[in-house]
Amino acid sequence: MEILFVLLIPAVLCWMALCRNFFHYLEENHTETFKSIGSPSLLMNSTPSNNVAFLKFLLTRKWNSIDDEHVKETCSSLFILAIALHALLLIAFSGFLYKAFNT
Repeated sequence: MEILFVLLIPAVLCWMALCRNFFHYLEENHTETFKSIGSPSLLMNSTPSNNVAFLKFLLTRKWNSIDDEHVKETCSSLFILAIALHALLLIAFSGFLYKAFNT
């Protein structure tokens, strides 16, 4: 079970670094798209509505309509990492519940 947390920490740090770089790139090169997802940032403008808008943009693959290879590569990585992180969190939470109710 502890191995999941060892995996989660670098995965979350990687997610945050990719998001920070992606938000900056999007703000500089695709301003309209950046504004359409709420001008997100990691700390200053990280509201629930911006987070939902970004995840919707990412998980519905709206980034495929942008004609920019860097955006497509970064979003593809973020998409895979989002799925992996959610799976790891689900497994960790399930393990926690299993231990909590079977001790």
